[in-house]
Amino acid sequence: MTPYARVLAFFAISYLPVAALHAYAGIWLASHGLTGFEISVVTTLPIIIILLTNVFIGQMADKARDWRTTIQICALLFALFTVGLNWANGFWSILLCFTGAQVAGFIMGPVSDAAALHLTAKGRGHIGTLRGTAVTGYIIAIFLTGWATKNYGNTAFLALAITFASLRFATSLLLPKFKTDEDVKALPQTRVGFSVLLRPFLFWPLAAWAVMNAAVTFFSTFLALHLSKQGLDAATISWLIATGAVTEVVVFGAFRKFERALDLRLFIVISGVVSALRWLVMSTEPGLPVLFALQAFHGITYALGFVASISFIARHTSSSEAAEVQSFFNVMQLAVAVAAVTALGGVFDWLGAGTFLIMAAISATGAAIAFGAWLAYGTTHNT
Repeated sequence: MTPYARVLAFFAISYLPVAALHAYAGIWLASHGLTGFEISVVTTLPIIIILLTNVFIGQMADKARDWRTTIQICALLFALFTVGLNWANGFWSILLCFTGAQVAGFIMGPVSDAAALHLTAKGRGHIGTLRGTAVTGYIIAIFLTGWATKNYGNTAFLALAITFASLRFATSLLLPKFKTDEDVKALPQTRVGFSVLLRPFLFWPLAAWAVMNAAVTFFSTFLALHLSKQGLDAATISWLIATGAVTEVVVFGAFRKFERALDLRLFIVISGVVSALRWLVMSTEPGLPVLFALQAFHGITYALGFVASISFIARHTSSSEAAEVQSFFNVMQLAVAVAAVTALGGVFDWLGAGTFLIMAAISATGAAIAFGAWLAYGTTHNT
């Protein structure tokens, strides 16, 4: 297999455990007696840990001889902590296992993106194709997990999560070496530091997406639980989630063809405006046909904003700082998400679908920040 084919295989597997854990974690946690607030704690504690460590881990990954070792260690830890959920019973043991798995996954994500962007920058494929392949795997896992959960309950769900995590670790062992000898020699002897990340033209568009992504994070955390309270079964929920995932594949796959049509920051603006409208409609607790229609916009509300953001990073960073910048971007997203999910978790118990009105305001704020960044820096950094 070529290096790109091995990376493609890893990305095809990489979202399988994410689909199993993220899509049905809310229902699984609730079935173990956790309240909305406790679910928020389980979701946000890993984020707090990442906020304190992720950029420094990114720096270490950049300075290592290659990124694949970090990816492999994280994939192994994620698998081991997922196995631990099989014996977890009660808030504290569940919190421990979820935190360990999620921290490993959060660290692995930006490092994988940095490695993939470095590989594709040499003309081997495109990050959109890799992401689209990953989401295709996500869709398959959603359907399989939904079917298994409906017919065999939580035991089957956890068995699949463990299987998917183990497959991802096994596939990570096939990853090629990403850095050439020249890349290693070019590594800076001193830390890049935060100064390179806080260039205003780079910082503000990424901050805008971080704000918008907070609403997406809350949506992903509570979607299955919210829909189940509306009376939808696991199979129907899986179809809804898969509909959104299909649109992600389309956007990720097509982005290469239209990414030069507009300034990347304007793609982030479009993502935020559509997101605000989507959450406004969700607040009305629409029927199933409208829910499917809303899910069809997921590619715009998530994939478009995300791929525009990481493409913006790729155009303004070198291989010597790529993982650190991606990690910093991850921290930005998580910092806003931890505040939003923690606050809105308790609000969700009280307001239910009304929480989507707050999410609409959050997305509109992000769109305004991105538009302001384009107005302020578009003439000097028109990318």
